[in-house]
Amino acid sequence: MVSTEKISELLFEFSNPSRLDILMWIEEKSIKPSQLARESDQTIQETSRHLQRLTKAQLVERNSDGAYSLTPFGKQLLALMPEIHFLAINSEYFSTHDPSCLPPEFRYGLGLIQEYNKASHVMEAFQQSEDLIRNSEEIIWILSDQILASTLPLIGEAIQRGVNFRVILPKEIGSQGPHLEHDPNFMGRHSQTQERFIESVQLVLVMSEKKALLSFPTKDGCPDYLGFALTNDAGLKWCKDLYLHLWDQSET
Repeated sequence: MVSTEKISELLFEFSNPSRLDILMWIEEKSIKPSQLARESDQTIQETSRHLQRLTKAQLVERNSDGAYSLTPFGKQLLALMPEIHFLAINSEYFSTHDPSCLPPEFRYGLGLIQEYNKASHVMEAFQQSEDLIRNSEEIIWILSDQILASTLPLIGEAIQRGVNFRVILPKEIGSQGPHLEHDPNFMGRHSQTQERFIESVQLVLVMSEKKALLSFPTKDGCPDYLGFALTNDAGLKWCKDLYLHLWDQSET
């Protein structure tokens, strides 16, 4: 069994808002205690006390010029903060939705989701999907347990203007869903469409080159459409890599 004593000690250092602020300021550049005191609106004595604790924990170190900087250990631990921050501010959502369905390689990428909003109800989520498809210019990639009938004409229009369309569906609806080659909206540009199947779908991911809609299943494993609409570059790249990973594991 892994000893929790060292972990508890580290979490205690991170649990203090002033020390966490100091670590984030030092992450940007090396700073002297006097400047840190001014930045944090604390006395030099309080700041020095926090720096002593952080130094003892091997998170920061004092340079030859008297300024403090993060140690490699401190940098690595602070790199985990965006993940913790994302989960913390969305704790209500993740109390009812399960991100453990992510492939192991992508389990710790949620901190890359930074510029986003959440739909407050399912109809808003459906509207976001339609708007994403309507405004796409390069790609429309969908991972879902179904294709919404209301999006088919929009997807057809996107294909007509040269947008690459991919969809991953569960195998169980392979013979029931709206097959693209049988729908008149897709005739004439069928080379732009690709359809694959996997055993089951829990995540829902709809993305274009500009935006991604990502939602996680409920605690009982059922797909849900309430999730995150994200636009930042790092988050989009993570979603694209996630989709391609699942695409490679799917079957025609």
